[in-house]
Amino acid sequence: MFRKSLRSAMLAGFACLLVMFVACGVTACSGQGDEQVIRSGISAELDTFKNPTKESLSKVIGENDSSIEEIKSYGVDPYEFLAHCFKSFDYKIGDIKVSNGNEATANVSVTNVDISKAMQKTSERADSADGTAKLAEVYAAEGQNGALRQFFTWFYECIDAETSTVTTDVSIKATKTSDGKWELDDSSLDALVSAAYGGADFASM
Repeated sequence: MFRKSLRSAMLAGFACLLVMFVACGVTACSGQGDEQVIRSGISAELDTFKNPTKESLSKVIGENDSSIEEIKSYGVDPYEFLAHCFKSFDYKIGDIKVSNGNEATANVSVTNVDISKAMQKTSERADSADGTAKLAEVYAAEGQNGALRQFFTWFYECIDAETSTVTTDVSIKATKTSDGKWELDDSSLDALVSAAYGGADFASM
């Protein structure tokens, strides 16, 4: 139950990032070439997740967003969750190539703490004799959401203690629409967000 809820929260946070990119797109400013437009646009969005706070995240994520509501349903503060997940997040944008005037590829190197490892350590702690006893105690006093909050507290501790990071290279493809707006394709968004979570493989969690 706990691992499934953590995976669901990660996917809900995943959705937050996807919504941000899909909604915003990348729009040209006067005097900028396409390469610079794409570079500036990606930077503007990814910078939101460097040293994230509720103030910075709330600028792009609405309180009534469905993914935010899903995280809240576990009794978990979504901004606290995202802040822990992305506290070590960083990125570098490499070459950007534009072809045919309306197709582009941007190479982005994304680094974050190894969240899969933190997740595994959290599960091991919860499955230990002491962990199982603690969760049972909290469940008896506070119900399922109380036990989930305890599990997430351990997850945060594991993330904060994790020193290993993962760097993932992502090739982002974008297409220019008739109104001059660059839009990232779905597969690129999926790969980018997975990389942002330390290369986490959501399908295997």
